[in-house]
Amino acid sequence: MRRVSSIKRVLVAAPAYLAAGSPLREPNDLLDRRCLVHDAQPEWVFSSDERPIALRPPPAATSDSMGFLLQSCIAGGGIALLPAYVCQPSVAVGRLVELLPGWEIPPYEMMLIVPNLKNQSKAQAAFRDYVNTFDFSAFAVGR
Repeated sequence: MRRVSSIKRVLVAAPAYLAAGSPLREPNDLLDRRCLVHDAQPEWVFSSDERPIALRPPPAATSDSMGFLLQSCIAGGGIALLPAYVCQPSVAVGRLVELLPGWEIPPYEMMLIVPNLKNQSKAQAAFRDYVNTFDFSAFAVGR
């Protein structure tokens, strides 16, 4: 197992969804909102100068598809915690708004898990070599 890259994550929602409710001021406000949750990340962690807050927001929808969560969020279905590289284009054109800018969200760590190196197929070895030479820096900053 090898750490490949950190992936910046961003809390986002559509402007229309935000206009229909009260302002979101702190992470605990998420407990009263429609949240779109990735199956692999049911716990959302936020930190500020004071202390970290870990929440399991009640999901309005769950999925293992970042595309589904992104499109649901853009359509006004709720708030989503997404990798920045997935949602940054929509934030840049105003289809999504970044939320809780004063709170830090720990990055997601991308790991490469390799089976027994002695018995790897050519395809597995080629993929491992590709990952080892790929520049993942854009994932860490979200562009």
